[in-house]
Amino acid sequence: MSSLKSVICGLVAIVASSTGFAAADPSVNTVVNPVLGNEQVTLSRTGTSKQNLPLDTFAAYQATITNGATNTLNRVFLTGTATNVGGTDTVTFDSSIPAGICSGVGNKVTCSLPSLSPGTASQPLIMVFKAPTNGSQIRFDWRAGGSEGNGGGNGCCSQTGSVTTSLIDPTSDPEFKTTAKTFVKNAGNKVVFTGNEAITTSTDGWSTIVEIPPFTSTPLGAYTLATITEKLQGAPYAGGSCQPYSVGLGCFQSELTIPGSFASLKITIRWDKSFFNLGSTRPQDVKLYYQHDLTAPLNPVQVNLCSVDLANGAATAPSSTKPCMTQPPRVLKNQDTPIKDLVGDLEFKVEALDNGRFSN
Repeated sequence: MSSLKSVICGLVAIVASSTGFAAADPSVNTVVNPVLGNEQVTLSRTGTSKQNLPLDTFAAYQATITNGATNTLNRVFLTGTATNVGGTDTVTFDSSIPAGICSGVGNKVTCSLPSLSPGTASQPLIMVFKAPTNGSQIRFDWRAGGSEGNGGGNGCCSQTGSVTTSLIDPTSDPEFKTTAKTFVKNAGNKVVFTGNEAITTSTDGWSTIVEIPPFTSTPLGAYTLATITEKLQGAPYAGGSCQPYSVGLGCFQSELTIPGSFASLKITIRWDKSFFNLGSTRPQDVKLYYQHDLTAPLNPVQVNLCSVDLANGAATAPSSTKPCMTQPPRVLKNQDTPIKDLVGDLEFKVEALDNGRFSN
């Protein structure tokens, strides 16, 4: 019997929507899953207002092929198709990590991997897709395999599987107003925001925009994940400033979870005019608070102007665990924005080196 025939072929796939692929054959095994933490992604959105602020979000899948056979596996490949479940917009292939391993057209991807010696696993391969503007899930159907020795033909170990990514749908899920989640490559100038183009309204009183520059390092390696989560505190808390100004709902919070080191995160926070009444308080005197450690008891500190921190002896502003405002808080006027719904809203401009919670 030839060495090619000695390899067990026709492997049986077990398909799971979120846990990936598990093979019945232990010799050659392919595992494909959504990147950990990227199992849910906010839908992309086109910019339809005068400010034309589109939101491009991404879903990513990580694959590893392990050769447990006694012969080298050559011409190792992985192909796949990403489809929109419940929607009409196309899911499109964007890139791979490492770069150049995969190529794609539309929603299809083809990856060529190096040969695998017996008992070795491939370097983790990440395939990145741009999320659609509608739908409830991305389904990624894949096929992987290779050939033993120098033989040709169809390969010895073709396997198939399927995984899915949930999508936050603005047409049916109110979370899109308060949550944004996406995979982020180290390309820089990535803008992530909550709500409809971050336009605050009487039904969406708080919006957060974060511009993510290229990162110098992340605990995740060549990528990071971005999550913005807005919360409503039912009552003002000790140290908070919203009590004198809040109308009805209490204090808003924006929590940023973007692992990595950055030159500076540029953050814009807006508070809708229907949720505050400054009275005799000047906009520039409204306080913004920040807490770096989200697991610690609530104890926020005031965010100063960058110029104030520098005048008080800070070597740089912002600095580690200490964000600062690049300008005083302001109430937006007609000349500040082309968006009628934003006129009268309170806006904060912040730069930060770290994640954390911002609150009014």
